[in-house]
Amino acid sequence: MKIAKGGIYNSNNFGGFVVLDIENANRVKVKFLDTENVTFTRSANIRKGSVKDKNRPNVFGVGFCGVGDYKVSINSKATPAYQCWHHMIQRCYDPKIKGVQPQYDDCTVCDEWHNFQNFAEWYYSNHPGDDGLHLDKDIKIKGNRQYSPDACLFVTAAENAREATAKSYKVISPSGDIIEIYNMRKFCMENNLIPGCMSRVASGKASRHKGYRSISTDGNGHPIAVCKG
Repeated sequence: MKIAKGGIYNSNNFGGFVVLDIENANRVKVKFLDTENVTFTRSANIRKGSVKDKNRPNVFGVGFCGVGDYKVSINSKATPAYQCWHHMIQRCYDPKIKGVQPQYDDCTVCDEWHNFQNFAEWYYSNHPGDDGLHLDKDIKIKGNRQYSPDACLFVTAAENAREATAKSYKVISPSGDIIEIYNMRKFCMENNLIPGCMSRVASGKASRHKGYRSISTDGNGHPIAVCKG
């Protein structure tokens, strides 16, 4: 196959591209038609169809490596940033993961972080360098379902597990506002309340405790029994 300037060719996995310039057999400038990404490759790669487009989503349908300084691997071993990014994309977009971990069914990754280069820049600016830390999306923003620079931080496995098991409750405060409690034990410690009584109020098994009231009623619309204390 003769490689010609202006010629359009196809890669095996990344779509079509046009040859913009030929400096020599080892340096051919091409532009991919779908993403308009411009890169250099070898004539031999064009003939084999092995030219890669780093801006084409090929990681679970949304993620791509991008063009930049951050490496996917070093000495054939995935970098920590790439491992973290890949697992994040997988949790949100791999159907196999959703089948066994339904807690990620409606989770997404912000568009900016579909590009590994953007995520890696944030990763190396925010990761403290300690081993065993987890990427968390909903400690800073309670109930958050999207991974993004504003929402995420790195936490220990214990912190991650504690937040994952913490339940959310709604009650009426002494001032009459409906409030949401994400960590009952912590909330009770901060407000001098009895956790058992507050849990009964939140679950509708009692109507009030120290001014906090249940938003639940019985089948007849009447308040449920008072939890004293």
